This record gives sequence, C-alpha cells and structure tokens, in this order.
Amino acid sequence: MVTFLGIAGKINQNDINEKAVQESEMIFLEGYLWDEGEPKSAFDKAMSLSNTKAMSLSDQFCVERHKSDFLDLVKNKLDITFANEQEIRALIDAKSFEDVIEFGKQLGKLLIITRGEKGSIAIKNQEIVECQSKPNLKIVDLTGAGDLFAAGFLHGLINNAGITGKFCRVDELDHATAQRVMDVNIVGCMMTMREAVKRMSTTHGGKGGVIINISSVAARLGSPGEYVHYAASKGAVDAMTIGLAKEVAKEGIRVNAILPGIVDTDIHANSGKPNRFTERGALMPMGRGGHPEEIANAVMWLLDDKNTFTNGACIPVSGGV
Repeated sequence: MVTFLGIAGKINQNDINEKAVQESEMIFLEGYLWDEGEPKSAFDKAMSLSNTKAMSLSDQFCVERHKSDFLDLVKNKLDITFANEQEIRALIDAKSFEDVIEFGKQLGKLLIITRGEKGSIAIKNQEIVECQSKPNLKIVDLTGAGDLFAAGFLHGLINNAGITGKFCRVDELDHATAQRVMDVNIVGCMMTMREAVKRMSTTHGGKGGVIINISSVAARLGSPGEYVHYAASKGAVDAMTIGLAKEVAKEGIRVNAILPGIVDTDIHANSGKPNRFTERGALMPMGRGGHPEEIANAVMWLLDDKNTFTNGACIPVSGGV
C-alpha cells in the first residue's frame, strides 16, 4: 500500500509487472489507487492478468467518489472485497447492518467487513463467520494511514521452519548443534501449534482450522551417517502431529504432516552440502529430487475446505522413497 498523497494519479500501465501478477495466486488492490485516466487503466490491466482478485474499498470518500464503478467491481469483477462498515454501507446505501449482511449473502463472493470494537465479519453465500474484538489491546499505527484496526481470520498454519544442523555421525555431534535442532524443529513447532489452537479451537471461541507440519521422510529413514539428530526431530514432529490431531479433532481443527523427500531448496547449502540435491536426487526412484511447488501442491490439498476427513495423517511426498 502506498499512502503518499496524490500517488494514485502518477500510476500507469508501465508500473504493472505482468509476470509477477500472472504468477501470483492473488492480487490485492487498494481503492485509493482507483482514479480516471492512466491509474484506472493500470488497475484494469492488473485485474485482467490476475487469478484471484481482492480489493479494499479503502475510504468512504473513495466510495462516494467512485460509487458506481466500485459497485460494479464488487459485484462483477472481484473475488474478495474488504471494507469497513461505513464504506460498505455507503456503497450499497444500506440503512442498517442487516442490509449489509443480506447483500453479502446475495453477492456470492467473499465479503470481509471490519467493524471497530464490534470485531469483523466474513460473509460468503449463507456462511457467516464473526471475529470478536479483544479488549485492552495496545494497537500501534505503523502504516501512516491512521488505520488502527488490527484483525485476522486464521484458517491455516503451515509449520515450515526447520534446520538440519551440520552433517555428521552421532559420535561427532556436539551438544549445541543437537540443542539448536531440537529447539527449532520440535519446540518451535509445538509452541506455534499451541498458539494456533488458541485461535482456531471452538473451545476458545474459534471457528476451526487446519494445521500442517512440514516433517521429512528422514523421520522414517533415520538418515544414518548424515543427520540422525535431524531425523529424530522430524520423528517428534510426526508424533506431535498424530497426538494433536486426536486432541483437537472435535474442536474443528485438522492436523496433518507432509513428509518431503529430497527437495531443491537452500537447506542443503546452508548445511554445508550445496551439491546434495543433484547427487542424491539421481538416486531416487523417480531419478530426480522434488521441487518446492510439488510440496506446496500437497499443502494446498490439505488446506482445501473440501478436504474434511483427512486428520492425523503423515503423508510422504518424496517421489517414492
């Protein structure tokens, strides 16, 4: 978001990175940037190239100034609309918030509305999710735009942070390396899951959600001669996944793990073996290692709202290892 006064009038189509927009899963647009002439052309170009389109109405003044255009965007072009209560009521000339809810139901697309101390509400078709505000929070304005509303809808957590430590045999392993690996891969994962449960669990007033832990096939193979310490930490991740899945299954939360094989990431170079992906990948059943996108596809499958019965699963995505 750019908040420099008048910047909208300086944007044109040449400012749009076509490749970046096309490769993005979603584009988020600000109503502040909508203006006639070149800015509108840039806006239209970005939307034409994008996959999922989301937009914030930004300000009631913007809504009043571009009401017919904004209403057309919300009804016919956007997939997700963000607005505060005043903005959306001005857009549709609503006499009450019940009118807004009815509009959201009829819209057929995701409408997310912030309501200050009343919290937030998300509407899509007949589904309505409310997020209550929390009292006594100290919220700091870091945007310069004067917007002190802070909120979120936590649907999914992907626990992806992890380290291998150095490559070595167990009899060469130092205590500091072992401790660091366990702290990041086990304790970090557990504490992050704890915080997610506090926000997702129906017991805590949440609406449910999905937790996905990125483990490793090393948990099953043991990784002898390379990093048994890393394999042990990922074995713990699998155990935590299975245990937590059973613990919160009736609270609307699904917990699963993905177990990648050797994948083309920086983890090998960071651990001292930059050629490991190429060397080990050739030995895999498919004759190659994996790519991050292939792991991401499995994650997205687990995150899907239609995937309602997969829970406590530790799924290898390893090319057959």
